[in-house]
Amino acid sequence: ADNQPKIVSAGSLLTAGVTFDGGDSLSVSGDPVITASSSGTYSAFSVQTASNSESGYLYGNASPSNGSSLYADGSVFRLPNGTAEFDSIPKTSSQSLLSSVYNNGDAGLLVNGAGTMTDAGTYNFSAGSSDFVIGNRNGGTSVGTFLTGSINEIVIYNSNQSANRTAIEANIGEAYSID
Repeated sequence: ADNQPKIVSAGSLLTAGVTFDGGDSLSVSGDPVITASSSGTYSAFSVQTASNSESGYLYGNASPSNGSSLYADGSVFRLPNGTAEFDSIPKTSSQSLLSSVYNNGDAGLLVNGAGTMTDAGTYNFSAGSSDFVIGNRNGGTSVGTFLTGSINEIVIYNSNQSANRTAIEANIGEAYSID
């Protein structure tokens, strides 16, 4: 129980969503949700609150050497792969809608609809086969890997949702009053 995030505290629902205090994570065992490699695809959409003083891995299946995860680092969101860094987008202390699409080397990271989408085929993730983890990366044990912040919603597709991205963002943004 000490390693689980909270959704209720002292009998009250935490309206910011599932809250991670820097030592919690959730794991999906078995078939990883994100199986991206240089020839794979996935799309991820999430709503979270992580202030500039809060950081950690939001979710993904990355281990220190492979896979893909989304990371909140100080004043930016990052799309890293093991030790490589692909995108870094500024974040604020308020609730944010994060979108990431990866399709056979084409990728992008957007925060509230702003960011980078590329079809240059320059994003080459090593294949990840680790469990999908929320609030950390696979095998993360240091303070810097655990998330401090809240996640309201995560939607993951094992497919390229580039054509539907703006509609998905609009739907999620409307539900959470995010422009």
